[in-house]
Amino acid sequence: MPFCVKGFLEPNRFLCTVSYWNCHIVCEDDERYPLDKEDVINEISHTNMLQFCQYLYDDISQSIDEWASFVDYEQLDVVERKETLVQKLNHLKNLISEREEYFGNNRCFL
Repeated sequence: MPFCVKGFLEPNRFLCTVSYWNCHIVCEDDERYPLDKEDVINEISHTNMLQFCQYLYDDISQSIDEWASFVDYEQLDVVERKETLVQKLNHLKNLISEREEYFGNNRCFL
């Protein structure tokens, strides 16, 4: 199923809706006033859902120590955070493997 990834760009907000075959990216101001079209950035990346997940897996795996020690709002132990990340990465890798066949040629989603 499509999903949304969000982030804070300081001062803007970032939304990425990951669809089956593309990512729809929106950057908008963080203020509460009504926005005009020129206040919003809309982009599309031809990155499918499986590719997005693989890129995320690769990025975190290659820099796991940095991800584990990134801003810690919960004051968790870095070793514990790294262990949790490793578990979640293993789960993500399994999900990617299970769904690879659905993203081959001549596939579509209803």
